[in-house]
Amino acid sequence: MRTFWKSSDTRTKRSRQCMPRERLERRNNYMDFSFTEEQELLAENLVEFMDREYPESLIKECDEQKIFPVEANKKFYEAGFGAIGVPEELGGVPADMVTMCLVTSIVYRYSWAGCTYSPLSIMNAADKASPEIRTEMLEGLMSGEKRHSFGNTEPGAGSDAAGIKTSYKKVDGGYVINGHKIYNTYASCSDYNIITAKDPEIDDPYKAVTLFAIPNPTPGMTIVDLPTIGQWLEPTCETFLEDCFIPDKYLYGKEHGGWVQLMKHFEAERLLCAAMYLGQAETAFADLCAYANSRIQFGQPIGKFQLIQEKVCRDKIILESMRNMVFRTAWEYDQGKSIRIDANICKLLCTEGNWQICDDGIQILGGLGYCTDHRMQRLWRDARVGRIGAGSSEILTKTIAKDVLREAGQYGGGTRALGI
Repeated sequence: MRTFWKSSDTRTKRSRQCMPRERLERRNNYMDFSFTEEQELLAENLVEFMDREYPESLIKECDEQKIFPVEANKKFYEAGFGAIGVPEELGGVPADMVTMCLVTSIVYRYSWAGCTYSPLSIMNAADKASPEIRTEMLEGLMSGEKRHSFGNTEPGAGSDAAGIKTSYKKVDGGYVINGHKIYNTYASCSDYNIITAKDPEIDDPYKAVTLFAIPNPTPGMTIVDLPTIGQWLEPTCETFLEDCFIPDKYLYGKEHGGWVQLMKHFEAERLLCAAMYLGQAETAFADLCAYANSRIQFGQPIGKFQLIQEKVCRDKIILESMRNMVFRTAWEYDQGKSIRIDANICKLLCTEGNWQICDDGIQILGGLGYCTDHRMQRLWRDARVGRIGAGSSEILTKTIAKDVLREAGQYGGGTRALGI
């Protein structure tokens, strides 16, 4: 047998025998979990900025008043952080997916939606906006002064994303849209509402969808904020479209190409969504550990009690699993690998894991966790919708299982079906 690895450990030798050199090198790279010096410096600077500009006192005040921290968000973009991950030709700072996930997770440690960092929104605008409005949209997004919302969900179309009923009709100079969207984040305070609508003359639901960027306000579009239990820094809205006329320039991408356009960055968006919940879970875990060490009962910290230790142990395992899955999947994305299954796993793992950690945080903090004086209750409220929006846990479970079994069938079983 030919060996490409020298070691005094016989077991290590055997595990690496007959392994082609290129595969050995690939595996060595695969197992390197360290960030680069540039990424570590970026993280250090970002944490310093967030500590200064997004203190807990500010987020608590904004949450209670249900307002967005406009000035802090503006400073985030002025400092250049909002351009990370945006192509250089658009005025941004190119970055790989690992870096974007790192930035996202750090930002969301401090608040849910207290910052509009979303490099993919900028790239979507560059790809889809018409020449007449592209410059305006990009300048607003790059400065953090403008926001976009997205609306596909309807009263009769949630997980069945292609089941929308909102329709449009081509008329002279533009389009007339009629329909009803619901649970649209940011819609009432966005400058543009990106919505999906169908051409009723096309039977195939996937070929009938078109995207439109509707300026806010626009005659015929009415937006109402919905009362929710969490994520109060970003309103959740209901949108009514009644004979809403928009000029041709607000067509967002190609007509009848909406579904394909939605899928273009779908995997990356789902992965970044997972990174958001990872950041929130990191904060909840740090808080519950701090309390377990400081709260004294029966003459000792409650962290000395085994039932508290069981929760801490479980949550640590969950948190490390979330981190490893997110950054490994980000690395795979950067290598050009398909992350179709892994992106869904990330979203499912991170939303369910975050909810478990926040719920344990409430339990460990006890009465303090239930009071609004501590942020744990806010983290808990904000965490719950993660298991519903952007792919419910039930839909993700079904999709993951279906895709895994399909791959297993292609390989006829064996370890290749496990991605090894």
